[in-house]
Amino acid sequence: MVLMGGFFVGVIGLAPTPMGPTDTRLLVQNPLLLKALLGPFHTLGADGYWLRGARLGPNRLFEQAKIITTLDPNFTLSLRYSTTYLASIQGRVDLAHALCDIAIMHNPQQSYPYLLKISHEMGYQQPYRYAKVIAWIKQVKTMTRDAPIWLNALLLHARTQLGQTKAIRQDLQWLLTVASGAEERQLIQAKIAALD
Repeated sequence: MVLMGGFFVGVIGLAPTPMGPTDTRLLVQNPLLLKALLGPFHTLGADGYWLRGARLGPNRLFEQAKIITTLDPNFTLSLRYSTTYLASIQGRVDLAHALCDIAIMHNPQQSYPYLLKISHEMGYQQPYRYAKVIAWIKQVKTMTRDAPIWLNALLLHARTQLGQTKAIRQDLQWLLTVASGAEERQLIQAKIAALD
């Protein structure tokens, strides 16, 4: 009974408050400890931090998003908003990637954080870091079951941009082994045949 009472007090503390001056206090030192303390209510805690986000200025976005992503790595709306804001508005592509890495650490089989990393790299990073894109494509194709087929073309494009034409054949052979369906296998076989 005491635990439940403490939980409700904790939830009330996470509830949004009326708009006032921007809150500049440090959100929390250790998001993993907070997740452990919230137990099965960690996703509710993530919602609370999401709602309180309006009180925090944009300079605190990364801290808030780090807590939310740790508490609920499947909170894709928060992850997409935070990473896109960091990459596009603030020009902090590597911070956006760091948030995706937190989600990947907690749920490596979900393709969404990998896809965010790839799209933010190709959309907001100049010059493109094709070697990173190649590594992330290989991770998402290996770790997840729902990697989109368009990643294959991006992998070949990145290899071409780096002048790694010999690696293209090897990648196509590898893609053939991890292909998720008949349609994808046919596309890859056609690419291999075009190389001959």
